[in-house]
Amino acid sequence: MSLLIRIVSGACCRSTHHRLAVDSLRFIAAGERWVNLFLRYHKEFLLGAKAPDDEFKDFRNHVLHVAENEWGGALASARQWYRATVRSLMASDWPTAVYSAGVMSHYLTDPFMPFHTGQSESEGAVHRAAEWSICKSWDELIRIAETDCGGYPPVPAAEGDEWLEELIRSGAKQAHQSYDLLIDHYDPVAGTKNPQAGMDDIAKHAISSLLTRAVVSLARAIDQAILEARAEAPEIRMTVPTLVASVNMPGRWIMNRLADRNDRAELQAILDEYIATGKVIEHLPADEKEVRQLHAREVLHVSVEELNRIPARPAGTQHSGITSGASSEPTQDADEMKGADKVSEVIQTPVQQTPVQQTPVQQTPIEQTPVRQTSVLREPNASDVVPARDAVHKKRRHFLELASPVVDAPSIGPKTADRLAEVGIQSVSDFLQADAASLAVSLAVNYINPKLIQDWQDQTRLAVSIPGVRGHDVQLLVASQVRTVEQLVEQVPQRLLNRVLSVALSPAGQRILRDSQPPDLEEVEDWISWARNARSVSTSQSSTDAA
Repeated sequence: MSLLIRIVSGACCRSTHHRLAVDSLRFIAAGERWVNLFLRYHKEFLLGAKAPDDEFKDFRNHVLHVAENEWGGALASARQWYRATVRSLMASDWPTAVYSAGVMSHYLTDPFMPFHTGQSESEGAVHRAAEWSICKSWDELIRIAETDCGGYPPVPAAEGDEWLEELIRSGAKQAHQSYDLLIDHYDPVAGTKNPQAGMDDIAKHAISSLLTRAVVSLARAIDQAILEARAEAPEIRMTVPTLVASVNMPGRWIMNRLADRNDRAELQAILDEYIATGKVIEHLPADEKEVRQLHAREVLHVSVEELNRIPARPAGTQHSGITSGASSEPTQDADEMKGADKVSEVIQTPVQQTPVQQTPVQQTPIEQTPVRQTSVLREPNASDVVPARDAVHKKRRHFLELASPVVDAPSIGPKTADRLAEVGIQSVSDFLQADAASLAVSLAVNYINPKLIQDWQDQTRLAVSIPGVRGHDVQLLVASQVRTVEQLVEQVPQRLLNRVLSVALSPAGQRILRDSQPPDLEEVEDWISWARNARSVSTSQSSTDAA
């Protein structure tokens, strides 16, 4: 029986709600006939499990805020669809009964996930990415639950008139204990690159316990519906060939692949906004946006405009970097589409039975000694502090000088240097003093426009000014919209790293890095510290200064 459940799970499940619904069949106590019935109508079961997201879009009903007077509609909606399941069972309307049970599963299990038990501005950067990571890490999370967390927990049978509501409340209270933990231990940059790397092991252990509890709780609710309906399951024989024939494997894997591409695009937009602004507003998914607005009005009693001004604390500040089972490489679409081989693997594998702001920095003339950085006006967080290594950095050499040939400047190759020489640009100093718009006209090359030249000049100015930085370092900085020494000194290291990594992991960033590795937090801290010992460059202003 578990083999048939695994085939449906491996071939048909495209979301965490699908996984929760199908996995619950392993724990139905009503008997094999009922499990066969759900397997026979697995399409209806999975359709129902996603209907609240895909069809109803009643997102307020997906949450239960246990610390805010149980705000949200999950309890009432779960009860409504429980009753619908019982009615259809009593009428022997099996497809409708299984569909209704699938819908109930969504409202019942959503409050077992931390971000459906509370609301804050900080969750916007990680909510959607964490859900994707949970879905893509399902097998690993279940292994953690079985090996480290005692397996699937016992959930008592229903007692009392509000047994269903108490079942959901109990799960939501446990989930809410991990609300802040998941924000702190989820790295949105790592999770967007590779969903299995987003959660560290602390987060994975917390989520694994919640998933298994949700699974067994759903099974108890289905059992109770069967008991209350006093229905007899029909005789249905399910065999492996019959089930595999109904799966329509190629079409489902194509849909999985398309869904993954859409997910990646959505998550990248969320990450880009978070990196640029420190929180996510514009690119929040529709469900999160609606719940955020309703919560602001009904619970906080503030306008969305006021809400937008509330700062969000950074995500992933306590991510340990330990993510067992996660590769450092991005997952590829091909890895998500195994086709019939995956079902074959499921069939052949033995089944395991389981019961603020800073003052600007004065730049130092080249011939003078460095000027000490002015003090920070806000109280820094522990993660904001750059180690004091300035005494060492003062001895660092500059890899680019004003007298250097222009070919040594970042992004200037031999062909471009020859073109520049033809219009009188021989040295780095010549290049920095040139007007970008006039130079673009003089070069008369289609792809070399004033904006590109200004980028090159800002890279070059940073390289001349700051000791220790290399060409690809300043290319990444300018691509991350850090164009001046003043801007660099004002950066919070972790936030700057997030922005730089977003560039570095893109195709353009890979071309910049070539064989070099992306920077880590220590290297970014070095850039900021070295910028405090920058020398001034008496040439034309940067694009930011000019603006």
